[in-house]
Amino acid sequence: MAFMKPLFFSLLTYLFFLTSLLCTHPALAEQKPFRIGVVIPLSGDLAYVGDDIRRGMELAVADLNNENQVVELIFEDNQFTATKTVSAAKKLADQDNVDAFVSLWDMADLVAITAERKKIPHLSIRWNPEVARKNTYTFTLESTYESVVGSQIDLLQSIGVNRLAVVGSESKSPAIAADEAERRAKKAGLEVVYSKRVPSIDVSFNSIVSSAVASQPDVLMFHFFSPNIELALRKSQAYKTRLLRYGLFNEIPDNEKHLAEGLPFVRMYRASEWFKEKFRAEYGQDFLVRAPHAYDIVSLLTKGAMTAQEQSLSRTDAIVKYLHNVRDYEGASGKLSTNDSKSIETEVVWMIMEDAKPREATEEDLSRLAARVREIQAGRKVKDVS
Repeated sequence: MAFMKPLFFSLLTYLFFLTSLLCTHPALAEQKPFRIGVVIPLSGDLAYVGDDIRRGMELAVADLNNENQVVELIFEDNQFTATKTVSAAKKLADQDNVDAFVSLWDMADLVAITAERKKIPHLSIRWNPEVARKNTYTFTLESTYESVVGSQIDLLQSIGVNRLAVVGSESKSPAIAADEAERRAKKAGLEVVYSKRVPSIDVSFNSIVSSAVASQPDVLMFHFFSPNIELALRKSQAYKTRLLRYGLFNEIPDNEKHLAEGLPFVRMYRASEWFKEKFRAEYGQDFLVRAPHAYDIVSLLTKGAMTAQEQSLSRTDAIVKYLHNVRDYEGASGKLSTNDSKSIETEVVWMIMEDAKPREATEEDLSRLAARVREIQAGRKVKDVS
């Protein structure tokens, strides 16, 4: 058995050498995964949005993962409800020990509470930057409602609109956008002839639309999200020859986009061609609403985390510093830059719905819409004279 002693010590020496090598060269050791907790609706009315986000994120992970880094996504279905959002954020922080949070729209306020308490970076797809302004660890990625609404009013002015009816939801995000639309319209010299905020459920669109039409606007502007935007379009269909309709039509599910046929709207981003091709190649169809944002969110969070070692910072501090300093980043959702409100803004684009698909508006489209507005205005004058 004497020969076993040299063998034993040889193995011991080898194991010691291997352990030292792995500790000295982290790239050779098992990498600690970068874990992103995602709180989005994967069932319910907004499941199509959540599924689009999930797909965009999975594309990013496929591009980012290699032998030196591992990105893990942990999804929690909140059905876009407050109760499920709170419990999902707590579970991701306390049980899954995530390194970053991702949320959607108004649920960002609730996820931000846990993000602040646990000091976890949080990036939300949201156009209201208020949550980013008041929380240290929360950022938003989307065109702000100020940018979107400002562009909406610019579009309406460009086609000769003078009179505007504004109908919006009482829910926080649509309500602030509707208020901003009225403020911007008045500042631009447009007349707001009708203004109404309604509950987000059990809306009586028949009476609301008829009252708005009675005020004789050039344009009836809707500030609702799905499914109310579809209901508003459906109930106002009978009046389409008497006024132009306008709203956040890009949020409409594909099977309902025909309701906005020929109508203009402002999209909150200009998706990159490379991302469109990548998405089609993987899923055999076009993305729906927020897949480009989702791709960019995973990419930015991961790139931020990767700077930690070189800057001798924690992952949290490295991510927060990185997100503060995004400038002209060429992403899936277009060119991105962080503004003073900690919102990583995307470019806004004028769009038109054609054959139930959104495309960028052309000068010919704007000329046609301007002619339509002139017809509406002339018809109103004839009615006034008679």
